[in-house]
Amino acid sequence: MYEEFKEQLRRNPEGWYKVCLPWKGNHPPLPNNEMGSLKRLSALTRRLEKQPGMLEKYSDVIQDQLTQGIVEHVTDEAKGREFYIPHKPVIRETAESTKLHIVYDASARAHEKAPSLNDCLETGLPLQNSLWSMLVKNCFHPVAFTGDLKQAFLQVQIWEPDQDALCFHWYRVLKTKNIQTLRFTRALFSLAPSPFLLGGVIQEHLELCRERFPVEVDEILCILYVDDLISGEATVDKAKHVKETSKAIFSEAQFDLHKWHSNVPS
Repeated sequence: MYEEFKEQLRRNPEGWYKVCLPWKGNHPPLPNNEMGSLKRLSALTRRLEKQPGMLEKYSDVIQDQLTQGIVEHVTDEAKGREFYIPHKPVIRETAESTKLHIVYDASARAHEKAPSLNDCLETGLPLQNSLWSMLVKNCFHPVAFTGDLKQAFLQVQIWEPDQDALCFHWYRVLKTKNIQTLRFTRALFSLAPSPFLLGGVIQEHLELCRERFPVEVDEILCILYVDDLISGEATVDKAKHVKETSKAIFSEAQFDLHKWHSNVPS
């Protein structure tokens, strides 16, 4: 499966990586779940309207994703498998950055006996390091530090025909409740294969950078857990070098390493 992933992987001139969804070869027919999505949108709207301003905040998140190109308007007929994903809010008041997240239910079913979108996709190989071994190893470094890939899954682009399986409903105008169809152009956190797709993109990108940064690439491969960089060094200068080099390497693939923390304030 990983070899097939590498054969289909593409990269555009801006540095973005584009992948195909790994469909199971023998998956049962996938109903598009359009009615189920509309039904859950109605229930979601009633729930959001009970909290003053929450419907507008929810809509602002989607509008921001439209502006960034993470989602787009659907203006043509489906070219591939079509599926409508229901969604709901998750609110974390203690979050460092984004407090309102929209979670998409890729395990939703059109009816009891129908498969979900996740049922039809291969999960892929586990490419992440062992978190326990990384944490234990870093206990021996006096300077510990961590970083996070901002919206990591959403930086992996999806091949156009597969985007039709990532449709969802929202309102064109909140006041009139005029419903429109949108679709994701990027990988979703809730998709079963997303950790594999992200891990595969990162590994291939690091291999492309190995000739210029051989030592740094080897280190990053050892200190990265999914979208978190967890490391430590003997001195502040060495820690800063790892930080700046890692940021430069990932920026070439349109990833932003942020949320840096350390036990050493400087």
